[in-house]
Amino acid sequence: MVKEAVGVFRLALEEYSPEDTPHDWAMVMMNLGNALKKLGEMKRDTGLLQDAIEAYSRSLAVLERIGDVETRDLVANSLAETRKKLERMRTKKR
Repeated sequence: MVKEAVGVFRLALEEYSPEDTPHDWAMVMMNLGNALKKLGEMKRDTGLLQDAIEAYSRSLAVLERIGDVETRDLVANSLAETRKKLERMRTKKR
């Protein structure tokens, strides 16, 4: 189910752009990050967590540009949490 959500969010990103529909695009990108993070945790896949970090970072940049402080803070927290999870996962693999 989570894997399918990743595909749906990626398809949705084809309909939105950060230039024309910045808030909608940033929300879809945030949700893609959430799904990638969950899938990465389930599969213990650092690559998926890295993809989640990229999605959150891209969402955060647009949210900052449009001034959506509340959502920006939510995404920033998710980004920080995912970075910590990735670091812990990489540390355990050593």
